[in-house]
Amino acid sequence: MAESSYKDAKVIEASRNLVNIVAHQETSHGTKEVIVGREKQKLCNEYHTVPCETHTSGWTFVGRYFQGTFQTPTTVFADPSGKEISRHVGGLSGGELVKKMNEALAKVAGEKVPLPVWQMAKALSNDGEIAREKGETKKAVEAYTKLSRLRGGTIKADAEAALKKLDEEGERQLAAALAEASVDEKKKALRRISDEFKPLPVSAKAKKELDSVK
Repeated sequence: MAESSYKDAKVIEASRNLVNIVAHQETSHGTKEVIVGREKQKLCNEYHTVPCETHTSGWTFVGRYFQGTFQTPTTVFADPSGKEISRHVGGLSGGELVKKMNEALAKVAGEKVPLPVWQMAKALSNDGEIAREKGETKKAVEAYTKLSRLRGGTIKADAEAALKKLDEEGERQLAAALAEASVDEKKKALRRISDEFKPLPVSAKAKKELDSVK
Protein backbone atom coordinates (compact mmCIF):
# COMPACT_ATOMS: atom_id res chain seq x y z
CA MET A 1 0.00 0.00 0.00
CA ALA A 2 1.37 3.37 -0.95
CA GLU A 3 2.51 5.36 2.05
CA SER A 4 0.51 8.30 0.74
CA SER A 5 -2.72 6.34 1.29
CA TYR A 6 -2.29 6.54 5.06
CA LYS A 7 -1.77 10.30 4.87
CA ASP A 8 -4.79 10.94 2.65
CA ALA A 9 -7.16 13.30 4.50
CA LYS A 10 -10.21 11.27 3.41
CA VAL A 11 -8.60 8.04 4.66
CA ILE A 12 -7.84 9.66 8.02
CA GLU A 13 -11.42 10.92 8.32
CA ALA A 14 -12.93 7.53 7.38
CA SER A 15 -10.59 5.72 9.78
CA ARG A 16 -12.14 7.59 12.71
CA ASN A 17 -15.18 5.33 12.38
CA LEU A 18 -13.13 2.16 12.86
CA VAL A 19 -10.67 0.67 15.35
CA ASN A 20 -7.46 0.48 13.36
CA ILE A 21 -4.82 -2.13 14.21
CA VAL A 22 -1.49 -2.36 12.44
CA ALA A 23 0.40 -5.65 12.74
CA HIS A 24 4.12 -5.50 12.04
CA GLN A 25 6.55 -7.51 14.17
CA GLU A 26 9.81 -6.01 12.92
CA THR A 27 11.49 -3.14 14.75
CA SER A 28 14.70 -2.73 12.75
CA HIS A 29 13.34 0.50 11.27
CA GLY A 30 13.97 2.12 14.67
CA THR A 31 12.31 4.96 16.54
CA LYS A 32 12.54 8.72 16.84
CA GLU A 33 12.12 10.92 19.90
CA VAL A 34 9.41 13.56 19.63
CA ILE A 35 7.60 15.94 21.98
CA VAL A 36 3.91 15.05 22.43
CA GLY A 37 2.25 17.70 24.55
CA ARG A 38 4.93 18.31 27.15
CA GLU A 39 6.38 14.82 27.22
CA LYS A 40 9.10 13.13 25.20
CA GLN A 41 8.01 9.95 23.46
CA LYS A 42 9.74 7.45 21.19
CA LEU A 43 7.60 6.90 18.11
CA CYS A 44 8.04 4.43 15.28
CA ASN A 45 9.94 5.54 12.18
CA GLU A 46 7.60 3.43 10.03
CA TYR A 47 4.26 4.33 11.65
CA HIS A 48 4.88 7.89 12.75
CA THR A 49 2.15 8.39 15.37
CA VAL A 50 2.60 5.24 17.47
CA PRO A 51 5.49 3.56 19.31
CA CYS A 52 6.82 0.28 17.91
CA GLU A 53 5.17 -1.55 20.81
CA THR A 54 1.80 -0.75 19.22
CA HIS A 55 2.43 -2.47 15.89
CA THR A 56 4.31 -5.39 17.46
CA SER A 57 1.44 -6.03 19.88
CA GLY A 58 -0.89 -5.96 16.87
CA TRP A 59 0.94 -9.02 15.60
CA THR A 60 -0.79 -11.11 18.28
CA PHE A 61 -4.00 -10.85 16.22
CA VAL A 62 -2.45 -12.19 13.01
CA GLY A 63 -2.97 -15.84 13.94
CA ARG A 64 -6.72 -15.30 14.05
CA TYR A 65 -6.84 -14.45 10.35
CA PHE A 66 -3.77 -16.07 8.77
CA GLN A 67 -2.19 -19.51 8.79
CA GLY A 68 1.25 -20.00 7.26
CA THR A 69 2.71 -17.44 4.88
CA PHE A 70 0.72 -14.55 3.45
CA GLN A 71 1.30 -11.55 1.22
CA THR A 72 1.85 -8.12 2.67
CA PRO A 73 0.22 -5.75 2.84
CA THR A 74 -3.10 -7.48 3.49
CA THR A 75 -5.98 -5.47 4.91
CA VAL A 76 -8.57 -7.36 6.98
CA PHE A 77 -11.90 -5.89 8.02
CA ALA A 78 -13.69 -7.45 10.99
CA ASP A 79 -16.80 -6.71 13.04
CA PRO A 80 -16.62 -5.80 16.77
CA SER A 81 -16.61 -9.50 17.73
CA GLY A 82 -13.54 -10.10 15.57
CA LYS A 83 -15.40 -12.01 12.84
CA GLU A 84 -13.87 -11.31 9.45
CA ILE A 85 -16.02 -9.28 7.07
CA SER A 86 -13.66 -8.99 4.12
CA ARG A 87 -9.99 -8.71 3.16
CA HIS A 88 -7.88 -7.23 0.42
CA VAL A 89 -4.47 -8.51 -0.61
CA GLY A 90 -2.06 -5.91 -1.96
CA GLY A 91 -1.86 -2.15 -1.92
CA LEU A 92 -4.79 0.23 -2.04
CA SER A 93 -4.99 3.83 -3.13
CA GLY A 94 -6.53 6.35 -0.76
CA GLY A 95 -9.84 6.29 -2.62
CA GLU A 96 -9.92 2.50 -2.73
CA LEU A 97 -9.16 2.24 0.98
CA VAL A 98 -11.97 4.66 1.88
CA LYS A 99 -14.36 2.64 -0.28
CA LYS A 100 -13.34 -0.61 1.44
CA MET A 101 -13.74 1.01 4.88
CA ASN A 102 -17.24 2.24 4.08
CA GLU A 103 -18.26 -1.11 2.60
CA ALA A 104 -17.12 -2.92 5.74
CA LEU A 105 -18.77 -0.37 8.02
CA ALA A 106 -22.08 -0.80 6.19
CA LYS A 107 -22.03 -4.51 7.07
CA VAL A 108 -21.76 -3.83 10.81
CA ALA A 109 -25.08 -3.49 12.61
CA GLY A 110 -25.73 -0.80 15.17
CA GLU A 111 -24.93 2.85 15.62
CA LYS A 112 -21.60 4.23 14.42
CA VAL A 113 -19.92 6.93 16.48
CA PRO A 114 -16.74 8.63 15.18
CA LEU A 115 -13.69 8.39 17.43
CA PRO A 116 -13.52 12.13 18.34
CA VAL A 117 -17.17 12.05 19.47
CA TRP A 118 -16.62 8.84 21.44
CA GLN A 119 -13.52 10.29 23.12
CA MET A 120 -15.39 13.46 24.07
CA ALA A 121 -18.35 11.43 25.32
CA LYS A 122 -16.10 9.26 27.47
CA ALA A 123 -14.36 12.31 28.95
CA LEU A 124 -17.66 14.08 29.74
CA SER A 125 -19.14 10.91 31.23
CA ASN A 126 -16.09 10.46 33.45
CA ASP A 127 -16.21 14.13 34.50
CA GLY A 128 -19.90 13.82 35.34
CA GLU A 129 -19.44 10.66 37.39
CA ILE A 130 -16.48 12.05 39.33
CA ALA A 131 -18.35 15.28 40.06
CA ARG A 132 -21.44 13.36 41.17
CA GLU A 133 -19.40 11.16 43.52
CA LYS A 134 -17.78 14.27 45.03
CA GLY A 135 -21.16 15.91 45.53
CA GLU A 136 -20.33 18.63 43.01
CA THR A 137 -23.82 18.69 41.56
CA LYS A 138 -23.44 21.76 39.36
CA LYS A 139 -20.37 20.31 37.61
CA ALA A 140 -22.10 16.95 37.16
CA VAL A 141 -25.18 18.57 35.61
CA GLU A 142 -23.01 20.65 33.27
CA ALA A 143 -21.00 17.60 32.14
CA TYR A 144 -24.05 15.42 31.46
CA THR A 145 -25.89 18.28 29.75
CA LYS A 146 -22.96 18.69 27.34
CA LEU A 147 -22.93 14.91 26.87
CA SER A 148 -26.63 14.92 25.95
CA ARG A 149 -25.89 17.34 23.09
CA LEU A 150 -23.41 15.04 21.36
CA ARG A 151 -24.24 12.98 18.32
CA GLY A 152 -25.37 9.42 18.93
CA GLY A 153 -28.55 7.84 20.27
CA THR A 154 -26.79 5.68 22.85
CA ILE A 155 -24.73 8.62 24.11
CA LYS A 156 -27.85 10.77 24.45
CA ALA A 157 -29.76 8.00 26.21
CA ASP A 158 -26.97 7.49 28.76
CA ALA A 159 -26.72 11.24 29.38
CA GLU A 160 -30.48 11.63 29.79
CA ALA A 161 -30.56 8.71 32.25
CA ALA A 162 -27.81 10.35 34.32
CA LEU A 163 -29.63 13.71 34.24
CA LYS A 164 -32.87 12.03 35.30
CA LYS A 165 -31.13 10.55 38.37
CA LEU A 166 -29.71 13.96 39.24
CA ASP A 167 -33.15 15.53 38.86
CA GLU A 168 -34.59 12.86 41.17
CA GLU A 169 -31.90 13.68 43.72
CA GLY A 170 -32.84 17.33 43.36
CA GLU A 171 -36.48 16.46 44.05
CA ARG A 172 -35.45 14.76 47.30
CA GLN A 173 -33.47 17.81 48.30
CA LEU A 174 -36.38 20.05 47.34
CA ALA A 175 -38.74 18.10 49.59
CA ALA A 176 -36.26 18.44 52.46
CA ALA A 177 -35.90 22.17 51.82
CA LEU A 178 -39.66 22.73 51.86
CA ALA A 179 -39.84 20.90 55.20
CA GLU A 180 -37.41 23.38 56.78
CA ALA A 181 -39.02 25.28 59.66
CA SER A 182 -36.63 28.21 59.37
CA VAL A 183 -37.54 30.57 56.55
CA ASP A 184 -33.92 31.64 56.13
CA GLU A 185 -32.70 28.02 55.88
CA LYS A 186 -35.51 27.20 53.47
CA LYS A 187 -34.55 30.11 51.22
CA LYS A 188 -30.91 29.16 51.37
CA ALA A 189 -31.64 25.55 50.36
CA LEU A 190 -34.05 26.55 47.59
CA ARG A 191 -31.56 29.06 46.19
CA ARG A 192 -28.83 26.39 46.14
CA ILE A 193 -31.06 23.83 44.41
CA SER A 194 -32.17 26.39 41.84
CA ASP A 195 -28.54 27.19 41.04
CA GLU A 196 -26.88 23.76 41.24
CA PHE A 197 -29.50 21.78 39.29
CA LYS A 198 -30.01 24.28 36.44
CA PRO A 199 -31.29 23.57 33.73
CA LEU A 200 -33.08 20.49 35.15
CA PRO A 201 -36.83 20.69 35.89
CA VAL A 202 -36.23 20.65 39.65
CA SER A 203 -34.27 23.88 39.31
CA ALA A 204 -37.32 25.71 37.97
CA LYS A 205 -39.46 24.21 40.72
CA ALA A 206 -37.03 25.40 43.39
CA LYS A 207 -36.99 28.89 41.85
CA LYS A 208 -40.80 29.02 41.87
CA GLU A 209 -40.91 27.92 45.51
CA LEU A 210 -38.25 30.46 46.41
CA ASP A 211 -40.24 33.27 44.83
CA SER A 212 -43.32 32.28 46.83
CA VAL A 213 -41.58 32.17 50.22
CA LYS A 214 -42.47 35.18 52.37
